[in-house]
Amino acid sequence: MNSTTPVNNTRIIAACIILFTAALFLFNTGKRDLWAPDEPRYAQVSKEMRETGNFIVPHLNSAPYPDKPPLLFWLINVFSLPFGKITALSSRLPSAFTGIGCCLAIFYFGKRLYQNTRIGLLSALILATSSKFLWMAHRVAFDVLLTFFVTMAILCFYKGYTEQKSRGKNYTLFYIFMALGVLTKGPVGFILPFCVVLTYLLLKRNMGILKETYPWTGGLIFVFIVFTWVCLAGIYGGKEYTYQILFKQNVGRFASSFAHKRPMYYYFIYFPVNFLPWGVFIPSIAIYLFSKKGKEKIRSILLPLAWFAVIFVFFFRCIRKKGYLCTSSLPWRSLAYCLVFE
Repeated sequence: MNSTTPVNNTRIIAACIILFTAALFLFNTGKRDLWAPDEPRYAQVSKEMRETGNFIVPHLNSAPYPDKPPLLFWLINVFSLPFGKITALSSRLPSAFTGIGCCLAIFYFGKRLYQNTRIGLLSALILATSSKFLWMAHRVAFDVLLTFFVTMAILCFYKGYTEQKSRGKNYTLFYIFMALGVLTKGPVGFILPFCVVLTYLLLKRNMGILKETYPWTGGLIFVFIVFTWVCLAGIYGGKEYTYQILFKQNVGRFASSFAHKRPMYYYFIYFPVNFLPWGVFIPSIAIYLFSKKGKEKIRSILLPLAWFAVIFVFFFRCIRKKGYLCTSSLPWRSLAYCLVFE
């Protein structure tokens, strides 16, 4: 095959994205100490998991830690294997590597959505260099990990929706990535991508396609992945831990967050600031979308618009969840911003 074919060009660009984002996200990642309060806490939970051999129920200071599901702590332990212990570097590697994965996913997403490799590359570069994403990719946090699974779930759905080949595989991966999102951050790992898909299908007036997404098979896979851990956690953690992880830390927090709202203008400040330097182009985006040329392209960006609608509703209603919701909004913003630069 000729080295200049589109397939090889795509692979070369993907390799360049990996190298560029690796340099961005891994540079000096282990040099600074863990910053309180969250980073030392998550590292300690991972350390106790390693020392006790209990990988089902996370513990903090020898007491069950029901605040978060275990996937991040599992990954920290995996990345710590070469070091023989939990370090600042190994604790941050899950965020760094899933950050690289997010940029790679957005490259393929943009390339497919716009049928333009250059736009896919630009989407990935915008995401990688946005201030919030760059910062979170250097931290021990759940934000980038959740964003990766949400992005991959939506990408796999879109691939299944738009191409006949490997449709079953893509829809299956859609459910798997949602399940991994739940093991990362609880129900929001399912709610966000599923609501984006529903909103997109409503905009497309094609809700009937849902029955073609293998809901029974996919649902069983989703339930198996999530409830295997939930059942084991119930056995090893007891009734109190099960109650905490299923209800108080998830349903309870979600419900109570509705009482913590900010004025509307807060969101119009918070969103641009966390997307600097690209946030300065928001007025250009708005003007473009209302222009004749922009209106003609609205249908081509229905998925980013659906992503925006869902994130904004969650953000507006659940201000306590602003951190990871803002991070999860960055991929769609990267995709949408490319309209102006196209």
